[in-house]
Amino acid sequence: MNFLDEDFWLKITQVQHNVPHVVGREVENLPDLISARSWLDDCLDNHDTCSAEGESSKELPTRLLEITSDEGGNVVDVKLVYSATLPSCTRYAALSHCWGKELPAILTRKENIDQHLKSIDFRTLARNFQDALTTASGLGLRHLWIDSLCIIQQDKEDWEKECVKMASIFQNAIVTIAAAGAPDAHTGFLNTRSIQSGESCTFNLSGEDGQPNLIRARRDKSRKAFLTTEFPPILATRGWVHQERILAPRTLSFGSKQMYFECLTSQRFEEIHVPLGPRFLVSIARSQDLKEYNRFYDLVRDYSRRRLTYEDDRLPAISGLASRFETYTKDEYLAGL
Repeated sequence: MNFLDEDFWLKITQVQHNVPHVVGREVENLPDLISARSWLDDCLDNHDTCSAEGESSKELPTRLLEITSDEGGNVVDVKLVYSATLPSCTRYAALSHCWGKELPAILTRKENIDQHLKSIDFRTLARNFQDALTTASGLGLRHLWIDSLCIIQQDKEDWEKECVKMASIFQNAIVTIAAAGAPDAHTGFLNTRSIQSGESCTFNLSGEDGQPNLIRARRDKSRKAFLTTEFPPILATRGWVHQERILAPRTLSFGSKQMYFECLTSQRFEEIHVPLGPRFLVSIARSQDLKEYNRFYDLVRDYSRRRLTYEDDRLPAISGLASRFETYTKDEYLAGL
């Protein structure tokens, strides 16, 4: 819609999933996991590019969290399982989050792993972990990977073994759940949001049944400005997140004001659906242009500004991205001094 020399999004003011040809809908106070599941299902069923990208490997993480939910979708039991006992086609989600200054009280360690293989008390977990388990269940998934619960903490041998798998963990996850608006593991991300309507105008428009629908036209901000406003750069400062987001075939992000889904084919917000061209790594596979090397240089430069809890992770945290780039370009990756 063009109005007063500006572009506006049309959206309905009530959630009506069967209304056609409307770009957006009102954002509810709480994240809408029904919409999130419909986005994921649509991508899995209809996006050829996304499906082709995700079929390259079926490797599972060494351990996963297994979720048991009741008929209402509420998580009633969680336990740690070894993926060797699962079918290779098992679908799982992975959590991308910021630990913060205070570590979660419940982590997997040598002294409690046997108990975690039996059961983990959902109520004792950090809020981010609870919300991630709830989200995975809402997406119809029974398995979730969380770093500090699926890797044995303070165990150098297990860390060295799992660290090299980090890229494939996010690359092979059916979706990455990103706690984009949570500054630490204790804040959670399935929280009540402050709803701001922004610059908009409303009017009535009759539907096919003759009933009036209240329509709101909102100013179309640029994609970059929209993301900057809606998603504070908390995760943007974390080193591991850099390759997690780029390698993940699908990312479901929870910002402070709304939820956002990105795959290789499209972007979707709770308010709007914005088509998107091929993502960075897909475009590399289709091009031999020198500019792709410049783009990798930009990624490394951006990564160099990010913080890591452990400085020894500096090379491992980008090795997966470098290896993927190496595969596409047929070049050799050299790291270190």
